Amino acid sequence: MSSVVRVSILTIPEDGIDEAAEAMRRAEHELDGIQKLPGLRAYFAGVDRARSQLTNVSVWDSLEHAEQMSRFQPMLDLGNRFGAKGATFLRPIPNFECLWQWGEIGGSGTASR
Repeated sequence: MSSVVRVSILTIPEDGIDEAAEAMRRAEHELDGIQKLPGLRAYFAGVDRARSQLTNVSVWDSLEHAEQMSRFQPMLDLGNRFGAKGATFLRPIPNFECLWQWGEIGGSGTASR
């Protein structure tokens, strides 16, 4: 079975990236249910301040598992809050079949801090 890498990119209006990054950092607790979704291998949230973008990158056991994020209500709610402040999302969110990898990413449903 091949892993799937899901990459969500959110572009933030100019001068709003610091506030948006802090909002994403604070949202970690409300999004912790992601850790319980079947098939999750790893999840990362990041910021590119130079490009004024936030990203969520996740690794899943299958495309079906990755697509759970399209229905995960806490993430949809957070996205709506960002959208209300003028942020735009790359749509559709791409899900990449993993061709190869270096290193281990843990097992299904595990999280590391």
